[in-house]
Parts: sequence; structure tokens; C-alpha cells
Amino acid sequence: MGNLTSIYYRHNSDELDHDVTVVANTSAIMAGPVTMPNLTVQGNLNIIGDLDVTNDTELSGTLNIVG
Repeated sequence: MGNLTSIYYRHNSDELDHDVTVVANTSAIMAGPVTMPNLTVQGNLNIIGDLDVTNDTELSGTLNIVG
């Protein structure tokens, strides 16, 4: 479940034990607060609430944090 390749992401835990990747030409939304080890955004990711990435964050797409 590390790659968000589906158009729908129905729910998420507040602490993920896997990396999250949003691939190019896709959009995703996650409800925070959420903690994850690594985050790669090549597409578009919207976070509602707090985001905590404990290791690496790579952005070549768009990351929008609101709330």
C-alpha cells in the first residue's frame, strides 16, 4: 500500500509503518495527523491536518497541507 496509484484512498492510520509515494500524474488526499517514515511526491498530495515525516521527503510534485 506504499504507492498511492488508485484514485481513491479511503482511510489511513495516524502512524504509517511504510513509505508513501504519490506517482506522477496522480492526486491523493490524506487526513492528518499522520506520521510516516519517508514521503515521495511526484504528483499531487493534499494533507488535511498535521504531517510528520521521520526520515526523507522528496518533492518533485505538489504538496499542500491545510488545517
